[in-house]
Amino acid sequence: MLRFCPRPSFVRPLPQFRTFVTRPSWVTKEDTPSAQREINDLVTAAEELAPKEPPKSASAFPEVYDPWVPNTAYDPRDFDKQIRLRTYSQRARPLVGPGATESAYNDAFRQLNINPLREVNNPKLFESFMTGMGKIRPRVETGLSWRSQRMVTRAIKRAKHKGVIPMLSRGRSVSV
Repeated sequence: MLRFCPRPSFVRPLPQFRTFVTRPSWVTKEDTPSAQREINDLVTAAEELAPKEPPKSASAFPEVYDPWVPNTAYDPRDFDKQIRLRTYSQRARPLVGPGATESAYNDAFRQLNINPLREVNNPKLFESFMTGMGKIRPRVETGLSWRSQRMVTRAIKRAKHKGVIPMLSRGRSVSV
């Protein structure tokens, strides 16, 4: 018993175009009648062998993608048309921080031309950039530019190692 096996999608039949036979350009009126008769016979023989109608492109060779391969195991969900036609969108980029213009507007260090690495001994300056447990806040929360955020992070770490800021807490505000 023969089974119908669909043709794989990568094998396409050769297109059958109607051949239009014209007189060669090298034939002129000065040719002898016998040579002209031979050429006429060849042209009529070629026209008889050519197909009479060109194939209809839509029905003769449909461009249908057939994903099913014989002798392959499939998941039952593969046969669900809605799942096969579903398009997947790219995930949104994770929020890393504000854009360049917004961070330039919010960045006090950049506006006032202050280098955080020179202000290591000023713990009040860095309180707003740390949580209650002494962790450095991310750029999403601080709104700084990426350069200022790195400099603030480096300055806080230096201040912690110097002992100006406690390691595990933000420290108490000392009012004088």
